[in-house]
Parts: sequence; C-alpha cells; structure tokens
Amino acid sequence: MRPGLPFVLPSKTLLSQFEATERANINRFLLNKITLDLYYNMSAPLSMMQNLLPDLASVSPGSERRSLREEKLPMTPNFATRAQPNGLPMLPALGSIEKEHRGLTLGNNSIQSLVYTNQTGRGPRLQVLDQKLLAQGKQVYIDILRAEQAWWVINKNQIEGDQVIANVATLGIALDLSSNERSIKVLNKIHGDGGDTASVMEYVKQRIDYLRSSSPTNTLMLESLDQLLAAAQKTAEKTAVFDLRRKSPQKTIVEDIVRYAEFMLSEAAKENM
Repeated sequence: MRPGLPFVLPSKTLLSQFEATERANINRFLLNKITLDLYYNMSAPLSMMQNLLPDLASVSPGSERRSLREEKLPMTPNFATRAQPNGLPMLPALGSIEKEHRGLTLGNNSIQSLVYTNQTGRGPRLQVLDQKLLAQGKQVYIDILRAEQAWWVINKNQIEGDQVIANVATLGIALDLSSNERSIKVLNKIHGDGGDTASVMEYVKQRIDYLRSSSPTNTLMLESLDQLLAAAQKTAEKTAVFDLRRKSPQKTIVEDIVRYAEFMLSEAAKENM
C-alpha cells in the first residue's frame, strides 16, 4: 500500500471469503460423517443434511470417502486444515495464526504499533504501542486483555491509525470473550441456565456495542465491528440448526469470533506490508 492512502477493508469481500472457507470445511466434515455413518450402517440424518447442504445428495460410501482423503480443500493461508489419525480432515483449529504480526502501521512508520500472537498452549495476546508516551521518547507497549482496556486506549488516543484502531477493537472483543474471566463466567452461566444461541449473541452484541462507544465516528472501526458481529451471527445460525462441532454453543461462537478477528488482522497486515 502506498503511504498516505486510506485503507478501506472490503467488508463484503472479506466476509464472503471467510464464509466460503468455513462452508468448504463444514461440507467436507459433513460428507465424511455421513459417509462413515452409511458405511458402517449407522443412522445418519441424511435427509436433514441434504436440505441443509444440497451438494450432499450424491454421497457414495466408497468412492466419496476415498476421494475426500486425497482432496485438498480450498482455504486461505491462515486456515491450515490438519488431518486426524483416521485420515479425515479437521475443521480449522482455534489459534491458527501462530506467528507475530508486526509493523501493522500506515505510512512509513517502521515501529510496531500492534503485536498479536496466538500460540498453542499460551493463548492469544495483544499489545499496542502507547503513542502518547512515544511522543515523549518512550517506547511502551500496553497489554490488551479485556474490552475495557481496548476501549480505553482507543478513546484516550493512545493508539493511532484507523486500521490499527479497527484491529484493536475486533481483537479486543475476541480476547474479551475468550480470555476475560468475567465474560467467560457470563457465557458459561448462559449455557448452564439453558440459554440458546440467541442469548449468547445478545451478550456478544452488548460487548461489541460497548466498544463502538470508544470512537463513535471512526467509520473503519465501526464497519470492522459490524463484520465481526455478522460473522458471529452466521456461526450462531449454523449452531442453532445443528451443532457440527459437538461443543457448547458459546464456545463454538467465541472460537469463530477469534478466528475471524485473526483473519481480519492477517488481511490488514498483508495490505500494509
């Protein structure tokens, strides 16, 4: 990207690309599940799955199972599909981005404004450069663990650049829902009390709306949060129909929020290389 030019995240393109990747992986998951069910003469909800995904209509227990093992799934660089011991593909794992994204800045600034990692066994971590202290000649990074911390650094202008702000907002939501003890307790309580995906999404929307108030005129940040909410809603709708991953709904939704926030960061990092 040339210095000085505004960066606009193409919401429809990004969401479509993410959905295509997710749908391809889910299709393969279902095809393998139903194929094995048929192969071993187990009960398979074939009619329901055919209505949900029309391309399942031509499942063949022998040839389809073999071809699925050999086929390479379409995927973005961030979603590496691993194989299980039985050779069947797995859905993308949480924390698929395991290297640091550095230098996510606009213009010619070579200082790392945002550092994000999500390594196996360590979980996600987000640090942002305090621009106010940088003006005083001090290079200090602030850890973002909760939505409140993301709100503060955005609202108090401790970070600069619309793209950096947008990614801090989306990653801040992801970290809040996946790592903040308070949010985890709330989501677990919703599930324990018999709450459905709508109840989970109500809390997710509350957290996103809270972060919107940090900079209500920042168009790129608002659009990015809208994309994150839309992706979460898509996951919630799929989970409500059929829990593909056999997990509690709040975990499924939160994991996809983390992955989509990482996906947006990766796209922004590529544009600003």
